[in-house]
Amino acid sequence: MGVLGICVHLTGDVITVGGIHPFLPFSRRRSSLSRLRVASTLANTVFLSLGVLAMGTVIFALSPRSQERSREKISPDSSPTGGHG
Repeated sequence: MGVLGICVHLTGDVITVGGIHPFLPFSRRRSSLSRLRVASTLANTVFLSLGVLAMGTVIFALSPRSQERSREKISPDSSPTGGHG
């Protein structure tokens, strides 16, 4: 799981203007897939908010309590007779 987190983080960094230094300490060359800069505080705030909302949604959907609730909704034992009837 830790390696996956590192790969996701590096992928996120490489699409930013700052990029990454994949060959440090052998080379100071920077790699980036983005050439765009966004100087708009409003745009940055909107995209940050969307990212936080998306992460919150994923965390909620993957939480154990959320999964329990979804299992209870589709469980055949949720009938008024307790599933024995």
